[in-house]
Amino acid sequence: MTQGVATQNERGVDWKTITTLISIAAMVLSLGVTWGTQRAAIAENTRRVIVNTDKIEARDTRLVEIQVSLARIETDLQYVRARLDKIEAP
Repeated sequence: MTQGVATQNERGVDWKTITTLISIAAMVLSLGVTWGTQRAAIAENTRRVIVNTDKIEARDTRLVEIQVSLARIETDLQYVRARLDKIEAP
C-alpha cells in the first residue's frame, strides 16, 4: 500500500533545507534591523555631540568675555585705590 504513494521526500521537497533557509533569512533580517537601529542611535549621538560641542564653545567664549570684564574691573579698582592713596596722603 505504501509502495504506490509518493512521500514528500520522493517529490523533491526537503523540509529541513527549507526551514534552515527560513532560519537564515530571519537571522539576516534581524541583523539588518539591528544594524539600522544602531546606525540611527549613532546618528543621534553624533548630533548630540555636535550640539553639546557648540554649547561648550559658546560657554568658553562667554568665559573669556567674563575674564576680560573682570580684568577691567580689577584695573579700575587699582586706579581708584591709587587715587584714594593720593588723596589720603598729606
